Amino acid sequence: MKRKKRNNSYFIPIIIIVFTLLLCYVWQHNTIVHLGYALEKKREEKEALLTLYRELNLKVISLKSPYRIKQSLRRHHLPLRVPGETDVIIIKEARRFPPAARSQ
Repeated sequence: MKRKKRNNSYFIPIIIIVFTLLLCYVWQHNTIVHLGYALEKKREEKEALLTLYRELNLKVISLKSPYRIKQSLRRHHLPLRVPGETDVIIIKEARRFPPAARSQ
């Protein structure tokens, strides 16, 4: 009996191609997972920054509130009022001196 000689010339390139494809799949999957984690971290940072923005915006609005300013002035016993026309003094523009005269 004669044994048939097997042709193994296609076997090694096919194994190399399959291994390369599997390696590319694993690399792609790993990259997608890492990008997913990075995306989730950025979303959390965005939410934290939005929350901080809202808090600071509310604080600015409350600090600019005329009612709050009035209450603060009353609390500190400062007798401030809105100036009238007679209370405003307009000062003329200051004379400009040469740079050498200023440094002395």
